[in-house]
Amino acid sequence: MDPEVTNIILPDNRIITLFSYNPLYNAKMRCIKGSRWHETGKFWSFPGGAEVLKKIKNEFSGRRIVIDYSLAESPPVKENHGSTIWWKGIKETAKKVLILRGYSLKTRQVYLAHIKRFSLYLEKSQKNLGAEVVHDYLMNLFERKKAVLSYYNVAVSSLKFLFRYVLKLDEVWRSIERPRPEHRLPTVMSKDEVMRFLLAQRDLKYKAIFMLIYSSGIRVSEAVKLRVEDIDGDRKMLRVRDGKGRKDRYTILSTVALQAFTDYLEAYHPEGKWLFPGRNEGKHLTPRAIEVMFKEVAKRAEIKTDATVHTLRHSFATHLIERGINLRYVQEMLGHRKPETTQIYTHVMRRDLAGIESPLDSIFAMEQNLKKEKTVREIQESHHFDENEIH
Repeated sequence: MDPEVTNIILPDNRIITLFSYNPLYNAKMRCIKGSRWHETGKFWSFPGGAEVLKKIKNEFSGRRIVIDYSLAESPPVKENHGSTIWWKGIKETAKKVLILRGYSLKTRQVYLAHIKRFSLYLEKSQKNLGAEVVHDYLMNLFERKKAVLSYYNVAVSSLKFLFRYVLKLDEVWRSIERPRPEHRLPTVMSKDEVMRFLLAQRDLKYKAIFMLIYSSGIRVSEAVKLRVEDIDGDRKMLRVRDGKGRKDRYTILSTVALQAFTDYLEAYHPEGKWLFPGRNEGKHLTPRAIEVMFKEVAKRAEIKTDATVHTLRHSFATHLIERGINLRYVQEMLGHRKPETTQIYTHVMRRDLAGIESPLDSIFAMEQNLKKEKTVREIQESHHFDENEIH
């Protein structure tokens, strides 16, 4: 925490101050009427009001003061526990900052969930709010909870967001480091497996969904949000709205997938704005429903590859690159921001590897050739001996 900064948060009916440990300022806070020290969260709280706020600002004269007014109209906060006040105050602030910075609904939900977990850990740890408790929390997450790297990375992103944009504690968020990234290759289905899978799908609705994902390379979260007008049959194009990173893009649409889409429309006649409506009126189909259906069909088709519905997207990219399609075009269709993300598919393609012979095969082939040559010589020598016997 910056020793020269005082953070003031204003939930309804209370004032909260956050600052680095300083016995002089602690003594000043203790003298303010109605002050209360919260050991768990390591902060002071006071009754709300303009006079109290003015007095606090006077006590911190000469220091940089950051005041958060975003909670002035939030619901009243119960004073059960210091950390409860802290969490609820941070939660409402974080919500608004996430919205103002343009984060998607899913990202907002995930970040808030991680911030809440950190808040509960802070409550139990009885430690000061700062870099040390953040590092301890992440170490606990990584070692004791055995969190997978992707989950751990999201936790890191959430805490970086919290300390950078909500608490504005530069020293803390800069100290949070990410682990070295994993370099895992995507799972890819063979063309034969894709064909078996699609033929095993009997339901016209899900057949259209899976064909669109594989033929266009879209994410399942993008497939469920498709609208009828996103299908451009004349140009053989598919429009993706509000994709990852809140970006729109166009990708290709196959003739076969277009026919599957037409068959689905004729059979189901979907109403409303969503191409694939869910059970609840006005809601689209959930990604979870598609994932469950994928597993059922994959089992029926006897797909041995450890595949998920996202594997269809991986297979789309890999099969295009194997056909020699320019990597830049594939990047645009997938909606990747960086070309390096798309390049990973070059490591699983078979076009360049198919012509390379394993040294084991070459050794055995050499051995087989030697045996054949020996057999031929023996036959020739035997034939020559027989001719001498005749003469």
